[in-house]
Amino acid sequence: MKNNIDISFIIPVFNTPEEQIIRCLNSFNAVKDLNIEILLIDDGSKSQNSALNKKIAQKYGAKYLYEKNSGVSVARNLGLSKAVGEYVYFLDSDDEIKISNISKSQLKNKTDIIIYDSLVIDSSIHKKLKFGLDSNFKHTFSSNDFLPYLLEDGIGNWATGKLFRRQFMYDNNLKFNASLIEGEDIDLVYNALICKPTITYFDKIVYIYNISFMTGDNRKYSHPFEYLKGIFNVYKIRKRVINLVNIDNKNLIQKNICKITVNRIFLIYAYLISSKKKILNRNSEIINSYIKELKVNPDLDTRSKLQIYSVEHHCKGLIVAYYHLRSIIHYIRSIKNKK
Repeated sequence: MKNNIDISFIIPVFNTPEEQIIRCLNSFNAVKDLNIEILLIDDGSKSQNSALNKKIAQKYGAKYLYEKNSGVSVARNLGLSKAVGEYVYFLDSDDEIKISNISKSQLKNKTDIIIYDSLVIDSSIHKKLKFGLDSNFKHTFSSNDFLPYLLEDGIGNWATGKLFRRQFMYDNNLKFNASLIEGEDIDLVYNALICKPTITYFDKIVYIYNISFMTGDNRKYSHPFEYLKGIFNVYKIRKRVINLVNIDNKNLIQKNICKITVNRIFLIYAYLISSKKKILNRNSEIINSYIKELKVNPDLDTRSKLQIYSVEHHCKGLIVAYYHLRSIIHYIRSIKNKK
């Protein structure tokens, strides 16, 4: 019997507030001519949350799947293994989809990846920002055209906001890296792009990404070394991309990538010191290995060099002072942006 599902929407959920899940599922009400399935993957939520999630899934006609808590990547991979749609789409349970901007006619060419615009809404500062491709992009283009978008935070780094042809993912054994808690999206997108997919772009907002000032902080500070592994993997992916693409200002881009990576490592180091986390002593060699690889890079700016020096020479007082000053500045800015 021929499968008639156009798109499988894969939505991991882990103790997500009820109102956010309902908001997410309500956003499917505007579906037009598509045949869809919704897979709600419960990543080991508390028992009372799981019971509620199952009830909500039934109400909205979604398939409910439960697994022991193993992280978002494992949950998404489970969804992939159960999906039957021609395309799959990854959606976070606290976000929304503007599904009226997806139509069956957009799928007719059966391109491997279909990219849409995304709208980021930062509720903490009441701002909205649209992410898309340059206006000179053709409707259909190659993976080499899209690879440069992986060099900066934004649409290139997200597995969300894209339709992936399920057979393409299966043929190339594309899955999320379950060992990553940071950068798992760019890891998947990069691995997909090097398989030379056909790509189509529609300049329509489909994904609505709801963030706040604290988005991602719990994961970052709860598992700092797993987080560091992820950001260093992002650094290595971006270095490979630079070697693959033909773009101007490669040295400047490389310098900026190094700067971002060093700063993120430095801030985690500062957090661990200021919080007097004993795990730093047990795992300091991990940070040292990242610093050692970064410090030989000729594209380091002055600030990055100072940050590396501070970490290498354990300038704890200076590092803690900088960390708290930065936190105060960010707090003041967030207050001003709310006005």
